[in-house]
Amino acid sequence: MDIDKRKHMMVGIVIFAMTIAVALSIQLPSPLYLLIPVYAAAAGKEVYDYFTPNHASEFADFIATVAVPTILVIIIMVLL
Repeated sequence: MDIDKRKHMMVGIVIFAMTIAVALSIQLPSPLYLLIPVYAAAAGKEVYDYFTPNHASEFADFIATVAVPTILVIIIMVLL
């Protein structure tokens, strides 16, 4: 896995961790809500890359950003 995809994974994990911190204080009804900021940030970054010259928008970057948080939410839902 190249360094760019690792950076995307780390950003996804950081956004997810920040979302968990907020979610613990407001008591979200479902763990699925934890993914909204992660998916929004990943999609927003790829839209930005698409419309910015000299940037490349890659679906693999989107997947790298949302993969770990999505797996963690699946695990959380199974355990609850």
